[in-house]
Amino acid sequence: MKNKSPLLDTNIIIDVLNGEETALSYIESLETVLVPAVAVFEILAGCYGERKGQKEQALRIFDGCEVVEFSLPDALIAAELLLRSSSKSKKKIIDYFIAGTASTNSLVVATRNPSDFKSVKAFAPYKLKSKR
Repeated sequence: MKNKSPLLDTNIIIDVLNGEETALSYIESLETVLVPAVAVFEILAGCYGERKGQKEQALRIFDGCEVVEFSLPDALIAAELLLRSSSKSKKKIIDYFIAGTASTNSLVVATRNPSDFKSVKAFAPYKLKSKR
């Protein structure tokens, strides 16, 4: 029996969109691909900006995922985590939303940057190979 699937951070999905083999292999190893609704928002918003042209590909990826909605309990936890944090960067606000979602659903976050999720359990499932 496989372990409970983690909640994917946005950067994991971006790696998949960019065709990173390690990310693709990791996603394929999961029994269920759990994506927070706020990450769907963040990815699709980027498809109108820096990732133009990837909207259709992103929608195909999300079609094969279970999207974990952002609820009132998630918002309450996210707000508490933000208030307790010494770094209240607006750039990282979605990380608080993802952490809140993970916390209320008893999920671990899979991310390339576990240090962004000090308030919940998080891990880096792979390392990107440096491109030279």
